[in-house]
Formats: sequence, C-alpha cells, structure tokens
Amino acid sequence: MRSAIPDYMKFGAVREMHQPLAAGTALEINVDDNNITTLKAHIVDSEAIKKVKTGVYKGFSIGGSVTKRDDLNKSIVTGIQLVEISLVDRPANPSAVITCYKADGLSAGEENAIDPLTKSMGDVKEMANVLQDIMWLIYSVKDESRWRGDDSPIPEQLRAWIESGAEIFSTMAQEEVATMVTRANEICKAEGCENLRKAEVIVSNPTKAELDDIRQTIEKCAEKLSNIKVYSPEDASAPDDAAQAQIEKGTDAGELKKVTDDLTLTKANLAKVEQERDTLQKRVTELEKQPETPKAALMNLSKAEDTTVIKKDQVEPVLDGNGEVNEIATMIKSAQAQRI
Repeated sequence: MRSAIPDYMKFGAVREMHQPLAAGTALEINVDDNNITTLKAHIVDSEAIKKVKTGVYKGFSIGGSVTKRDDLNKSIVTGIQLVEISLVDRPANPSAVITCYKADGLSAGEENAIDPLTKSMGDVKEMANVLQDIMWLIYSVKDESRWRGDDSPIPEQLRAWIESGAEIFSTMAQEEVATMVTRANEICKAEGCENLRKAEVIVSNPTKAELDDIRQTIEKCAEKLSNIKVYSPEDASAPDDAAQAQIEKGTDAGELKKVTDDLTLTKANLAKVEQERDTLQKRVTELEKQPETPKAALMNLSKAEDTTVIKKDQVEPVLDGNGEVNEIATMIKSAQAQRI
C-alpha cells in the first residue's frame, strides 16, 4: 500500500461505488507503523455529501489491480496499482469506515483534543460473528462426542472460552457505544444544538402535534359512529320518532339525505335484481320440461334407397395384366360400391 500511494496521489481519484462518478479528491493518505491506512478526502458532489451525512455511505474501498503476490501463498497480495478509492455502503474491510465527515464549528485545538477512535462498530460486529461461530462449533463438537460415546473435554473448554469472550464482547460494545454517543454530541454541538436530547425534542414536537390531531379526529369519528343506529335489511318499516331523533343527533342534514338517497337507490336495484332472478328461474323451469335433444341425427332414407343393392354385373369389371377379368377384385369393388 505504501508503494502505491505516490502514483495514486498524482490524481487522487475519489469516486462512488467504484463507478465512473467523481465524488471528490484525496487530500492526504498515510500508512502508520501498524499498517493502518488513513485517508483524508474532500468530497464536493452534493449527492455524495448527502449520502455520507445520512449514513448511506459508511466507508471506503480501494479499486485497482494486483501487480505482485507472495511466492508461497498466492492469496497474499504484495503489490498493487491503486487507481481510485470509492465511497461505499458496505466496505469489504469492516475497519475502513468513515469516522468524521465535517469539522466546521471546532477549532484546531478542540479538533486535536478529540481522542481518535480505537475501534469501530465493525470490530464489534466481527467479534459477535466469532462468538456465534464458536457457539456452532460447540454444538458440533458436542454432537460428535455423543456419537462416539467418549467424554471429550473440548466442549467444556470451548464453553469456558465463550464465557470469557462474551465478557470481552460486552466490554467492547459498551466502550464503542459510549464513544459513539460522545462523538455524536460533539457533532451536534458543532451543528448548533446543545445535546442529543434537545435535537430529539426539536424533531419530535411537530410529530407529536400531528399525532394529537389524528387522535382527536379518530375520537370524533368514533363518537359519531356510536350515535348511529344500524337497521337490519329485514326491518322494512321506517324508523320511529325516537330513532329518527337519534340519527339526526349523530349526523347533520346533508349526511342524512345522502344516506337516505343511497338506501332508496339500493332498494330499487335490489327489486330489479329480484325480478331478473324470477325471470331466469322461470326460463330454467321451461327448459327442464323440454325433451332431451338427440345426440346424433340419422339420415332420412326412403324405402327404395334403403333396399337398393348394386349387383356385380352393374360394376365395371376389373382386368388383370393379361386383359382377363379378375373375379375377386371385381367382387370387392362391387361390395365397396354398396350403400351403407
């Protein structure tokens, strides 16, 4: 990585999602003694800045080509040509995350006084994945021990190991969350708000007002519905005076007229449907009384046509190759000429 930096910094291309979309330029890139690479970039594209602020872009990813590999282990890359570094939503290296995207509002002294993050949520996630893998390993080793019928000490050793790992994971997660809250308060302070609680109140007040308005509307609708008496379809008589007064109390004149008109139209449509149903039922009854239609029609033949037989001498005889009459072929021809 160190050897690839000079050529990369000639252009310092910073892109989005390894696409030919320029997002900004690299200002500085260094590799420390622990082989940790630090990149400082100036992002100018408005959409890219918005995605960084909202957390869509969470880290960096390098793009280039491999120029050299280890002689013994080909999976180890020893030389690269670094072409560009992209803002990505899921970095391949969990540690390659964006920890700070804006420094406005902090003086140089305050900025230097901030302790750098020693770990990231990506490290916490990796630790959780390791513990999960160990859990599955314990299940597998335990099942194997039962199948073999031996008393292997490995499952118990792994269990003690995962207990120790769980304590380390809990401490790591608590430290990282505390660091995130401190960092968030610093960013909020730079933006002009006193703390996260104040920002939360600023955001939640309009939402609370809208929810209160919705709640009041629902309560009014529920009250009106409770005052409306619903009549069953069998009740054909008009509502009495008490029921009419109850309806007028729960609805205004305009709503009552609309409901009455809809009810009248519904009754008319119902009467029309019942009439059509009776007509169809009558037609079905008439069709059921008719005799069944023959499945096939027979040919109408007269007596003469039915008894007509074509004689052999009425058929032109069939001659063989010598010009003589072939009796068998002639009889077949006569039979085929008979009416079926």
